[in-house]
Amino acid sequence: MNEKTDGTISVVIPVYNDCIALKKAIPVTLAAVESLQIPFEIIIAEDASTDGSAGCAHDWQEKDSRIRHLHRDERRGRGSALANAAHMAKGDIFCYFDVDLATDMVHFPDVIKAIRDGADIATGSRLLADSTITRSVNREIKSRGYNFLVRLFLQSRLQDHQCGFKAFNRHHHYRCWIHPISRILQRR
Repeated sequence: MNEKTDGTISVVIPVYNDCIALKKAIPVTLAAVESLQIPFEIIIAEDASTDGSAGCAHDWQEKDSRIRHLHRDERRGRGSALANAAHMAKGDIFCYFDVDLATDMVHFPDVIKAIRDGADIATGSRLLADSTITRSVNREIKSRGYNFLVRLFLQSRLQDHQCGFKAFNRHHHYRCWIHPISRILQRR
């Protein structure tokens, strides 16, 4: 834990070919962030989409000065799109979540509060006892097995390393956390 921050928020929504979800995610995200009454920006990190996502992101940028669209002409992947957005972000708190809003935005104030209260990292989890998720047994086994092995070998206390709902104090080494675990392991 470090000192508290009352600073601005940079919210990043990575998107690749998910125009329908993006159209739903932006108004929900705006409402969630506005409710905190903290200055913010929303960055749509769009990664060479071909389904109209780029146009949707551009339209939102034109409508609202708090929204920025970062477009790539060449697909480089989610981790790279997030790293680019992190480099461009201006907020003291950096957070991102999946465009499909798989984690209910009712939890957004919780992760922001954790960072404002001095945490370096706050993350959601689909693996807590009271979480409700719908996925196949095969996927559930793989997810739980993967997370168990990461906790075992990396001695991590996180329950769900792959959950796409995270917030960081940008002044404390957050950039390494926006890459998948495989990229983090390559750096060790």
